[in-house]
Amino acid sequence: MKFQIPNSKFQIPTFGHVVRVWILRLGISLVLGTWNLELASAAPKNQSPILSARKDGQIAYAADERGNRVPDFSSCGYAGGDKQIPDAAVVVVVEPKPGDSTARIQQVIDYVAGLSPDTNGLRGAVLLLKGRHEILGGLRITTSGVVLRGQGMGADGTLLVAAGLDRRTLIRVVGKNDSQTRAKDLWPIQDDYVPVGATSFHLMEAARLKAGDTIRITRPSTQAWIEQLGATEFGGGVGGGWKPGSRDVVWDRVVKSVVGDLITLDAPITTALENFSRSSRREEAQTKIGNRQSATSNESQTPYVVSYNWPGRLANVGIENLCL
Repeated sequence: MKFQIPNSKFQIPTFGHVVRVWILRLGISLVLGTWNLELASAAPKNQSPILSARKDGQIAYAADERGNRVPDFSSCGYAGGDKQIPDAAVVVVVEPKPGDSTARIQQVIDYVAGLSPDTNGLRGAVLLLKGRHEILGGLRITTSGVVLRGQGMGADGTLLVAAGLDRRTLIRVVGKNDSQTRAKDLWPIQDDYVPVGATSFHLMEAARLKAGDTIRITRPSTQAWIEQLGATEFGGGVGGGWKPGSRDVVWDRVVKSVVGDLITLDAPITTALENFSRSSRREEAQTKIGNRQSATSNESQTPYVVSYNWPGRLANVGIENLCL
């Protein structure tokens, strides 16, 4: 479906901006309509379309014969969409003043960072009043639960200006790089095949996992997979090509439930998991984690799950309603 209006024959000087907006909206509608038609026509006549709209307005996802489907990311957003974004109470108010405000604003950010968090994990908000706040250095938020808030993003709102001539990061949200993987808590995936879009699969001996655990799921980049993709010489040059262990696909997920050896995740995986070697066991996967550059003969053929702890990872940090 195509829709064209020659620019040279469509000119209304007085209300041109209105017409252009109308054409843009119509064009978007036509594009979206065409996209929906193409999705529907992409599937065979005796098969459901890949995506379709249900009567209740929700999206229906059709799977192929192996269970692969378009991943459902409706759980994206704050707390996976399970609860509303909480409103942080204003603790300190900062007025705009001429000159460098870096130290003043950083001082109040650090003050709020030292307060105790509430039941939502928030310590409070720093409110920058309307006006121009010049920053000759940079601001850092290094603690969870701190919100930096303005009074508007327009010309008459809060403007945070990176003053000076050098190039730098204006605001940095920085946690600690102290993620710890528990090597003993490692589980090879038991299923021969886990399809794209799946949110659950079986592990070997998943007894120690529980709801709320943070995990990483790894799909190993094996030599067989690299050869199947034709990437053995990808990149060219001496020693070019992908190497086993150099292109692992890793997902960061949270366990929603554990029933026997079946675990359910908070979000889907985006690449199918194939168990190339059912004879692989925990020792192989542990070798994979300990030595990413292991030889092909020793590489893990089995996708696996490992739990981790990250105490320095920040959460509930906000920068809102201001212009940078």
